[in-house]
Amino acid sequence: MAKQIGGRIDFDFPYVVTYLVVAVLYIATCVALSRLARRLEGRARRSPAVRTPAAQGAAPA
Repeated sequence: MAKQIGGRIDFDFPYVVTYLVVAVLYIATCVALSRLARRLEGRARRSPAVRTPAAQGAAPA
């Protein structure tokens, strides 16, 4: 059975096209998430640090 499936030259299902579409979607998702992470990291660096009352010199309760 495996020889029959592996030996067929004419495939009914377009495997290459399917793999290419999945690869493009995967790369697009990775690029989008990478840009989002870079944007959030830059945003976090620019925002002022959150100061707690203890850090500002207030006496703890």
